[in-house]
Amino acid sequence: MTMNHVLLLFESLCFYMKTQNSKTTSNTQIKKKTEQMEQQTIAAAAKTQKWFDYFKKLVQTQVEILTKNAVVKLVLDENKLKVLFLTWSDRLRSAGSSWGSDITDLMFGAVAPTVEKLTEMDDNQLVCFAAIRPPNYSDDIDVIKPTEFMIPKILDRYDMLHENVSVAYVLKNIGLFLADLPLSADWSDGIDHEVTQVASQLSILPVTKQQPAEVGIAAFSYQCKGGILLVGPNGETGFTLEQPSGSNPVVFRDQSNENYCAIQIAEETREDVKQAFSKPKQDQKEESVEEEAKRYQKVENRVIMIQIPIDRPLPRAVAQGANLFKDAGAIEREGRGKKKGFGALASAAVVVHEECAYKEESGMMLCSEAASEDEEEDEPVKFGLARVSRGRSLGPIATQDRLNDKMFRTKNARIRISQLFYAVHSTGDIEPEMLNQFISQMSWLRRSKGAQHGSLVTGEGSWNSKDNVPIKLPALPNTIVELFATFAQHPNGWSQNFALPDIGVQHPLLVGEVQAGGQRLLRHNDLCCVITHQVNHLVVQMQALQML
Repeated sequence: MTMNHVLLLFESLCFYMKTQNSKTTSNTQIKKKTEQMEQQTIAAAAKTQKWFDYFKKLVQTQVEILTKNAVVKLVLDENKLKVLFLTWSDRLRSAGSSWGSDITDLMFGAVAPTVEKLTEMDDNQLVCFAAIRPPNYSDDIDVIKPTEFMIPKILDRYDMLHENVSVAYVLKNIGLFLADLPLSADWSDGIDHEVTQVASQLSILPVTKQQPAEVGIAAFSYQCKGGILLVGPNGETGFTLEQPSGSNPVVFRDQSNENYCAIQIAEETREDVKQAFSKPKQDQKEESVEEEAKRYQKVENRVIMIQIPIDRPLPRAVAQGANLFKDAGAIEREGRGKKKGFGALASAAVVVHEECAYKEESGMMLCSEAASEDEEEDEPVKFGLARVSRGRSLGPIATQDRLNDKMFRTKNARIRISQLFYAVHSTGDIEPEMLNQFISQMSWLRRSKGAQHGSLVTGEGSWNSKDNVPIKLPALPNTIVELFATFAQHPNGWSQNFALPDIGVQHPLLVGEVQAGGQRLLRHNDLCCVITHQVNHLVVQMQALQML
């Protein structure tokens, strides 16, 4: 063996040893990184569970107070308000019915701090909270023209702030405010000079000094005929297209129009704003609506939601109408695994009041246990004013939520406007006087404009006669089959929880919510159609009833 061969062999041996050492180091690094990731995952899971348990207790305590405290309940009863986990926000209902040609159910959920993407969440990363509003069936609303409903602030696509503009102005210049659309897009319509529905509701969010709530809205649209525009108190906006994919997430977008952002609810800490808002009741007796308006001038606890009918093609299979008699498990939204996204919000709603009992005679939701321990070492927040802002990013906007130049507002079709007011608390105490303050805020717009108020569904309102109803609702289709054929999607237990304690109709299938996951009733002459969901199957049962 020559010296060259020896040197070559030595070099090869050195290279081999270096390679083996490198592999050992690489494997050690990979193992260490894996262990770190596992530890982070365990820590995140523990943080999520702690948040879920704490938030759930606060919500249960809140429901306990709102439904069992005699004084608080009296305030709600005097104002004909209910505590609901699911609300009906129907742009076009039929008279005397729970159903209609453009109907939407809303649920409201708080998102855990550990959520990174709105479309990927575990069951314990969502907790539903209630809304205080008129009963779902009557759906009492104000009637106001979109030309007269003013938006205090709204940001356009260039991040420029527009102040005190009407809803009609925003619709006419919709391309300026929604960056998905061409700049010249115009969604105005002559019907905006006529009155439309304006609903109002209040939600009380459990927060602490260090932990604001980050929330979103889940909108389950039956016909998927439009989109939902959100406007926050500082001009933040969000837009969601109604899609046949379960409950669609309604949240803010970031200014780049690339990501979803949570609706953040925190305690109002500005003392001058709080003091002006909570004026003692005895001092309000001689107060004019103009003076009252000054007390609300700086508050930031309202989100404006506008439901807009939109002409656009839906997938062919959906446009033909979903088969209601098909196995629900086969037509539920995709991604039914561990990570379900915001469309599965209702599964969390069941968790929230799984310890609650349904009391038929009063139609109330009563929690069997209230929170007894405070698991968070954080300063509590008294019942009071909330401050709404754009929260953290919740991942990229889904392609299906994008608008395009082939989408237009439906002609001669009214919009629906909702005022979503927010309060905060974490002590469990809900003071009746402060609750009255929020109820006054909810009704201020109507009083300031002398607007009519009542139920278009029942025909009862300030217009004194059913013949004078300001907006005439269309009649239902002649048959159940024709009604169901209008659905782009149907509710099922995965995407919807029908917790409707205010219906007031006795029926064998209404013996508690748990039996069927909830029901929505069709009130039309003497026919009652009950849609129930049992063990992941949709069972449609129709029975003729004599309505009393």
